Amino acid sequence: MIRTTHFCLLAASIFFLAACGSNSQYGGLSQVQADSLKMAECDSLIKVMQQNRAMVFNSYKAYPLNFEATMISLDTMMNPFMKDWLLCLPESRLNTSVRNGLGKYLVQEWGLRGDGKLPQRLYQRGILHHDDMASIILQSYQRKLKGEEIRL
Repeated sequence: MIRTTHFCLLAASIFFLAACGSNSQYGGLSQVQADSLKMAECDSLIKVMQQNRAMVFNSYKAYPLNFEATMISLDTMMNPFMKDWLLCLPESRLNTSVRNGLGKYLVQEWGLRGDGKLPQRLYQRGILHHDDMASIILQSYQRKLKGEEIRL
């Protein structure tokens, strides 16, 4: 049973990674249409993960103290399926898709509402609201996964 579940998750992951790879597979569709199709494919990946009760996060006890450490921390705590989903998700939909889940998790678990070192360093960069901090961290992590410039 466990092997079958892992195989199904792996197969679904490979399928959706191939589907989410580039816009060239969508022929003459506009960027908005291609993003919409990608979003539907990413939603399907999440459903497969939920059906198979895939763990989204690996256990991680400490929280990062600076922005650079947030990238390392996210890389450590996210399992391959969550990384696949973030790779697949169009950047234009990232904030609306993760605001109440992963974004809220980061705000609470990393103390972004508080006066710790991480929020203070983000305040110094002009990021003043905890939801904006979480959004910028996740957008930057998504760009890192895609091999793009972070542009913080």
